[in-house]
Amino acid sequence: MYAKCGAITTARKLFDLMNDRHVTTWNAMIDGYGTHGYGTEAIKLFEEMEAVISSQTI
Repeated sequence: MYAKCGAITTARKLFDLMNDRHVTTWNAMIDGYGTHGYGTEAIKLFEEMEAVISSQTI
């Protein structure tokens, strides 16, 4: 909700506090970055998500 409303910094702080992130949470944060002009951050977070999810499935 914070990312959707443009409060990207708050959204990221809350995201970072989460212990267990579902793919929906990752997608919401990535979408928030992309929607509000933070393309580089969106790509970095996507790459981080790939690494985390890959390490969890091994």
